[in-house]
Amino acid sequence: MKGNYRFSTVPLFPEGMEKIKHITSKEREELVEENDLQLKIVGENRKLTLDMRALDDSIYSDIDSDKLNQVVANVFQIYQENDEKKSTQMIFSDQSVPYKYRNSQTYNLDGTINTFSAYDEIKAKLVARGIPEQEIRFIHEATDKNKEAMMRDMRTGKIRVLIGSTSKAGTGLNVQDKLIAVHHLDVPWRPSDITQRNGRIIRQGNENPLVQIHFYITKGSMDSFLWQTQEVKKNFIEQIMNGQSAAREMEELTTDTPSPASFKAAANGNPLQAEFMKLDMELQVLKRSRTRFYEGKATDQNRIDEEKNRLSSFEKRLENVEKDLSNIKETKGNPFSLELSYNGQSKYFNDQDKKSDVGEFFAKRLNGNVLQYQVSTERIALTSLGHYRGFELVHQVASSNDNTNHDLILKGNAQYSVRVDVSAPTGILTRIDNKIDEGIARDFENTLNEIERLRNAINKIEEAENAPYPKEEEYKEKMERYNDLKESLQAERSGTIRDVTSDYEQSEEMEM
Repeated sequence: MKGNYRFSTVPLFPEGMEKIKHITSKEREELVEENDLQLKIVGENRKLTLDMRALDDSIYSDIDSDKLNQVVANVFQIYQENDEKKSTQMIFSDQSVPYKYRNSQTYNLDGTINTFSAYDEIKAKLVARGIPEQEIRFIHEATDKNKEAMMRDMRTGKIRVLIGSTSKAGTGLNVQDKLIAVHHLDVPWRPSDITQRNGRIIRQGNENPLVQIHFYITKGSMDSFLWQTQEVKKNFIEQIMNGQSAAREMEELTTDTPSPASFKAAANGNPLQAEFMKLDMELQVLKRSRTRFYEGKATDQNRIDEEKNRLSSFEKRLENVEKDLSNIKETKGNPFSLELSYNGQSKYFNDQDKKSDVGEFFAKRLNGNVLQYQVSTERIALTSLGHYRGFELVHQVASSNDNTNHDLILKGNAQYSVRVDVSAPTGILTRIDNKIDEGIARDFENTLNEIERLRNAINKIEEAENAPYPKEEEYKEKMERYNDLKESLQAERSGTIRDVTSDYEQSEEMEM
């Protein structure tokens, strides 16, 4: 980039919004003019960062800027490498839209009309390299009638390159099927804009297992300030979303994605700054991981106490289940005997009674309990029914109000649940017998497995109690290097030669 550009650090509203109410009309006009000037400076320098012809195409030419040449070279190479698969690409730029679709004219410094468009330039260069013109489209061409057709052509590879802005192409486009690469020519103001752009390609339904995302940065340009703005906003959003501590495990995946800080460093063109930013990202991940590690150790003792209490309960239950299994084995050959009680009276059944009659009586008893529960002011959730095969039968009335399925508890040395269906009375005793003959044995095995799991968990916690953070040495080494680089960069900034882009780091962030 030709020329030497320095940018002012005056805040957007230096005196604060409240003071505007008390100034004269002349002072107000001067303040507005100053603010307009700040916006103009930012806007013009964003154009220079993209291509100097976007500011003035009468003074500057193709040789004064290289960003568009780089994107054209990359797009064409990817086009050729994936021509057989008809893979597609998207190029994003919020500036220098097609000349045909501009809402207003832009002017050069001498007052002549500026006809330069980054969109048109990229398309012309790609066509010159051999890509058919009909395979390159602008999102601005889309209308209500043809937008769906354009998306379909992108999904099938009929359109190979689509150029658009965040507002028009960042959302609402279902074009991911063959997307192999996304190219970012400029820097939007919000972190979410980058996410939206990349969301066109990082999406289910893309046939490409590996995709490419390209960021184009002009060294020593406005890109540094823009990525600084992205970094500040991203960090602020993450602080709100994550709270003070206890970051989620998934956050470590973000290390594979370049951050605004790394792009800012690349724009500065300072290798120490780039290394510093890279270390900063790595240390953020290590710090979160280290914090979680030691916070987890602080709660280990509580976890051990809780697990030991659970272990004790399960061990006691295992003893009781084992006693019930012993009783079941001893009484397995005994004649059929069932006691059902109601209102203080008991009715006994034996092997002389028909099982169908027993089932019908049992079903009526259960339905009667539910009816009484529904009309009674003193609702009793559990009702004792009687005894069968050494177990007390308890009706869970509160959970049995659908008039079909009823929940019973078999009380022995331990308790077991079984569900019966009163619409099939003959199956009630069968369900209870199956629970006693097979279900309690399964309960014994499940309890035994849970005891084993708890013992292993307690042993692991106790073994890890005195273990150090596994990446402690790496953390210390990177922290030491980070501090050394920080001192070096501070010394550079306090010297006579100063990086213009760092001016913005001392100013207030502009809201656009």
